Amino acid sequence: MDGLLAIPLFVLQLYAFAYLAYLWIPALAAAVKWRRPAEPTTLLKEESSFAILVSAHNEEAVIGALLWSLALQQYPADKRRVFVVANNCTDSTATIVRSTRFAACLERTGGDLATKGAALSWLWQRISADAADCDRVLILDADNLVPPDFLQEMNRLFDRGYRVVQSARCAKNAGDSWASELDAISEVLWNNLDQAGRMGLGMSAIIAGSGTAFDRATFEGLVGSGIRGLCEDVEWQARLMLGGIRVGYAARAKVYDEKTRKAGQLGRQRKRWVAGMALTARHYGFRLLGSGLRSRDVHRLFAGFAATKPPRSILLLLMAGLGLTGILFPDLPGLLPWTVWFAALASFVAYVLLGMVLAGARLRSYVALAYAPLFICMMAGATLFGALRASRQEWVPTAHERGVTIDQVHGR
Repeated sequence: MDGLLAIPLFVLQLYAFAYLAYLWIPALAAAVKWRRPAEPTTLLKEESSFAILVSAHNEEAVIGALLWSLALQQYPADKRRVFVVANNCTDSTATIVRSTRFAACLERTGGDLATKGAALSWLWQRISADAADCDRVLILDADNLVPPDFLQEMNRLFDRGYRVVQSARCAKNAGDSWASELDAISEVLWNNLDQAGRMGLGMSAIIAGSGTAFDRATFEGLVGSGIRGLCEDVEWQARLMLGGIRVGYAARAKVYDEKTRKAGQLGRQRKRWVAGMALTARHYGFRLLGSGLRSRDVHRLFAGFAATKPPRSILLLLMAGLGLTGILFPDLPGLLPWTVWFAALASFVAYVLLGMVLAGARLRSYVALAYAPLFICMMAGATLFGALRASRQEWVPTAHERGVTIDQVHGR
């Protein structure tokens, strides 16, 4: 019996260490880069022309603030055009968009809600000819806000030769509740450790569904091939990596989005996201891992791991479980001592604190960490439920209600 347990224990322990390495390698690179002087701002070689696409379902509370922030861009007006798809809206979203006279609005009323990716594909089919002069396509969500220099900073990465660029994602309402604060901390780790570290290592960044810009040919290739799952960004990332296209991270370009204030709604979001991840892993993730192993390509291996890994909450539960098992069954063959796994848990705490220090987190963020155990258990439960029911999950849009302006975000 002990021999039968040795193999799965070895695999679980190896996976936990691989996951920690996946987190810490970029994090250490980010810490090294953070100590170096900031790169000077360079002049733009040329100003790209952006088609800005927004999918909106009943977003009357927030869409006006997004469009106003886009109107305030310090970027030539003839180099930016905004297109909104009012996706089966039953409120005044379309009316608000048209009243701004800044964006074109197309109303999609047939069929079900489908997914954001399907709505964007529908929109692009109808406006691509009209936007023939646009050589970049930027995806934003209706609840987003962008500062006046956003398009300039995104364009700097295109100047460096990237075909896909991801902005930094920041919370516009982190202080609303403990759930929104902890969700904002997750974004802080993603920006300051994962994305910044990947760029420091010369690797591809990761796209996130909003604040993502593509050159026109790349975007048309992605939307033209259809979308299999619930999370278009996860699927697009895998396909970009399979195609050898690296993503640039524009740390100075910040997109602010609304974090869910209610823990229950955050759990529902996570179920849908995990279901989308599971479907993408099935279709693309393991192909990436196999390709990376065969070609010994570290970039594809990292991308394959990213496309197949569970959320960090599962890693924490795994390490805690291995530690408790070590306490209860210290003589179990092949199991490392419980002290190793408690040290591994402590290393994750150090990982979180490192990201918060690099971001200059406020005191309230550190106070919110007291709710982290509850948050982790809730996210782990939603993850397991979403994975078990991946094939039966449906796309459910998140309700947004924090209609703040970019001036209010900057003035907080």
